[in-house]
Amino acid sequence: MNGEVFSQTDVTRHFMTKLLKIGFCLIFLSQTYEYNFNCRLTYEYIDLKNHKKNHDVTYLINNQDNSYYSSYHNISGNKEEVTFLDQNGVYWKGQMNNQNLTNSEITLEKELLRKYSNPYKFQVDNYDFIELKDTLLNNKMCKRVMLKSNNPEKEQKKQLGREVYVIDTSSDMKPLLTFSTAYEIWKKRKNIPNGIIIEKYLYNYKGEMLIKEKLKSSENISLKFKMASE
Repeated sequence: MNGEVFSQTDVTRHFMTKLLKIGFCLIFLSQTYEYNFNCRLTYEYIDLKNHKKNHDVTYLINNQDNSYYSSYHNISGNKEEVTFLDQNGVYWKGQMNNQNLTNSEITLEKELLRKYSNPYKFQVDNYDFIELKDTLLNNKMCKRVMLKSNNPEKEQKKQLGREVYVIDTSSDMKPLLTFSTAYEIWKKRKNIPNGIIIEKYLYNYKGEMLIKEKLKSSENISLKFKMASE
């Protein structure tokens, strides 16, 4: 008798869990999202190990809200590969005519909309931003900050890389952090200054620079992304 009661209870719980998941999905699918961008940043992406991978990448941002951004780069002719990420749970990736990116409002295809959850969020307590000495770049004194593991032994054993950001703090822009774990660390600790990242370097565990990104241009824009999810 007890076995039957347990079985029925277990089935009921399983059914209720399914209903909650379905309800959450329906809420997600019925939402409409709007995002405003007021700045366009273009960087030169330099792969120091394979120059064939070098290209320009452009970011659309809201300089007072770094919880979301869009990036795009040319893949052929007038076609751009466009990615959008809202760190709070929305992801979109598709292709777009580059002329469309000059419009004031863009509606993204709902079929390409996905839920997003940072798979490395648990790593927030394993990494931190370390302040380095200021540097003179383009006739400006800039802050330098390194993102690295706070466990040196694990860093060597797991061959973990490091990122260095060179920041022009004359701008009050929220830092553009495209590495989701870096964003989560910033959100939790706010230990990286506001400003525009004018250069970014990726190093391997040996201290060798692998990738360099250099700011080429910055312009003010007025652009809105809309995502009708149903």
